[in-house]
Amino acid sequence: MPPGDGAEPSDAAGPRPRIAVVVPAYNVERFVAATLHSVIDQTVTDWECIVVDDGSTDGTAAAAAEVIRQEPRMRLVRQPNRGLSGARNAGLRELSPSVEYVAFLDSDDTWCPTALADLVGALQCCPEAVGAWGWAELMDERGEPLLPGFHPERQRDRRGLSGWRLRTVAPDEPLSFGEVVVAGPIWPPAVGLHRRSAVAAVGSFDESLQQLEDWDFYTRMTRHGRYVPVLGQVAWYRQHPGQMTRRTVEFVCNLDRVRRKTWASPDNSPSQRTASLRAWRQLQFRRSLRTGERLARAVAGRRWAEVTPLALGTAVLAGQLVAGRPPRTTPRQVRWTQRTV
Repeated sequence: MPPGDGAEPSDAAGPRPRIAVVVPAYNVERFVAATLHSVIDQTVTDWECIVVDDGSTDGTAAAAAEVIRQEPRMRLVRQPNRGLSGARNAGLRELSPSVEYVAFLDSDDTWCPTALADLVGALQCCPEAVGAWGWAELMDERGEPLLPGFHPERQRDRRGLSGWRLRTVAPDEPLSFGEVVVAGPIWPPAVGLHRRSAVAAVGSFDESLQQLEDWDFYTRMTRHGRYVPVLGQVAWYRQHPGQMTRRTVEFVCNLDRVRRKTWASPDNSPSQRTASLRAWRQLQFRRSLRTGERLARAVAGRRWAEVTPLALGTAVLAGQLVAGRPPRTTPRQVRWTQRTV
């Protein structure tokens, strides 16, 4: 049948991709080749990989292009710097029509060879799930294992809501909205695989967030269904000084922004709105208590330079708790956060 008459594309170009891997890359010249080779080494082969160079100023694009030249399932997209969310969104716009599952692999992390096979298998066994996730072990800048078992233990230490209280969640329980609004175990993003239909339903990553954009994404995803766990390692999570999560003040401010956004969203069901408020109150109380304990220690130790900002922080946190809802993040809040974190 000639082209244009409804013929299927030729298999000569390779199988249609069922899985899309989006790799946002910014100034990771040292690491991106290892990341891409971990995709090539997957035991499943029906994937495509979109590498988005987000305005890198080093040799990231050249290092990625060197790998991509040898691999027709990969392609490189270049754009001015728009941040991690903007890079992921650019990758999402490039997905082939045949893609059923989407993965986000940061360009300094790597996969175990069976990662995609394990995650796809879990999703196929649970058709109602919106995604699946597994565990990650830490590695250092050279790719050597770091603190074996530490990160999976943190992922297994799960808490969810039970009424107004927090409950322990077993590692083999699916991940629901009532757990994600407390704290989710899907990190780094390399450990997750997401059903494309659910990704399309929740829309793009929030480009106004400089951190925790993935947590915001998972919260929106779990409004539509649950994630199923894979009880084993699927990824390596690289630790190095340039990581965004090391910016503590920005992290705390974005944490507050996401909690406010989650609570205020019109997409919540009544029970989801209640759950997001209960989770915030539980965690705000603990945060206020910790700041108050630091204030008491500063007073006892006569560290007067610390007393004023900690007293202000304790008062602000307690006032927010009394107000009964997640606060808006304002310039004033950012200033006191800088002095108390």
